[in-house]
Amino acid sequence: MAQIPPLRGLTQRKLVQWALGYLLFAAGVLGVLDAISDPLFLSIKLQRVFIVFLCGGFFVTLILAWYHGERGPQAFSLGELALVGTVLVTASVL
Repeated sequence: MAQIPPLRGLTQRKLVQWALGYLLFAAGVLGVLDAISDPLFLSIKLQRVFIVFLCGGFFVTLILAWYHGERGPQAFSLGELALVGTVLVTASVL
């Protein structure tokens, strides 16, 4: 029985493209946050909250890309919702 190469699942679901897209999005958000933090007097704590949620959003993006890739199912599964919930709770606690 032939095994599927591990990278094949990543390419079928376009995981790398989604990860790079999210990193570009997060870099843009951080650039805007840096530009507006001084004029709007945003506290360091609020800036850290944005950074933590952007880091959590990266993992949410990877989970969504894995389950809903090019050929993935379009309905949400219980496992997917549990993973996304875990990431969001962890980001909230941090």
